[in-house]
Amino acid sequence: MKIKASKSTLKGIVAVPGSKSHTIRSIVIGLLGEGTSTIINPLMSADTISCIEGAGTLGARVTISETDPKIITITGTGKNFKNTSDLIDVGNSGTSLSLLTSAAALFGKKIIFDGDDSIRSRPMLPLLLSLKDLGAQVSSKNNAGKCPFEVKGPILGGETTIDGITSQYLSSLLISCPLAEKTSIIKVKNLHEKPYVDITLFWLNKMGIKYKNEGLDYFEIPGNQKYPQFSEQIPSDFSTACFPLCAAAITKSDITIQGLDFSDPQGDKAIFEQMRKMGLKFEVNNKETIIKGSQSELKGITIDLNATPDALPVMSIVGCFAKGTTVLTNVP
Repeated sequence: MKIKASKSTLKGIVAVPGSKSHTIRSIVIGLLGEGTSTIINPLMSADTISCIEGAGTLGARVTISETDPKIITITGTGKNFKNTSDLIDVGNSGTSLSLLTSAAALFGKKIIFDGDDSIRSRPMLPLLLSLKDLGAQVSSKNNAGKCPFEVKGPILGGETTIDGITSQYLSSLLISCPLAEKTSIIKVKNLHEKPYVDITLFWLNKMGIKYKNEGLDYFEIPGNQKYPQFSEQIPSDFSTACFPLCAAAITKSDITIQGLDFSDPQGDKAIFEQMRKMGLKFEVNNKETIIKGSQSELKGITIDLNATPDALPVMSIVGCFAKGTTVLTNVP
């Protein structure tokens, strides 16, 4: 087979799917909630399916609508888990692994976590040690803190200091500690990927969860709270939107991206501002973002990827087409 590629321009309208970060958080909160919740416009991906299956293992009833696959209903368990198995295999989903680990640690029975080779190489020791500080039982082979590992609750509360080298550790504790038996105090050091914590707090605030905080370095979370049932639409995914955005920029194309909400806390929306600094022209009209690549000249700048690690692939490519030097710092 021969494929011939030639220089082209793009045109048309791109509808962006729902955010993975919001989708996974909504499923875990639905699991921990009481009653039946509805999730609208979720990102249906392998990670989402892994999270749904994990929630199901812990006793949630999760249904994907037969008439509209963009609607998921989930009947939660609160803390009254009725597990169907003692094993949760998250496949390749690191977010599901992190968030479900603390959720399972609320449960008074042993749950084993495992995944593929990539997941088995992922360090989970900081989160496991914090769960142990808060009263849960944890164990892993050779105490290495990697899958397969076991957790058993309950989370009693207390005080812990968590390493924020990945924000998922903190997000995991923030979502589950409201259901602990007593108040949890979480001190955070070396926090990376702060916008992902903002997404977690967005959901806690929406659910009416009480907590006190000092920036993102200290949290005090009262225990014995409850997540209510909810019906929420998942915001469109800025990480996904970066691909057509950058494609239009390097091909000097004019396209429209639909569905983006720039008031949403997703960190990857910062890439739009970085692209503006590089010279890309665009305008936002309600939830339509009009990209004017044909009127733009890209120039190299320095971009800090600490808060937007998922943007590394696209920004590496854009840098090849910009005039001058593009420097990417804090590369994951």
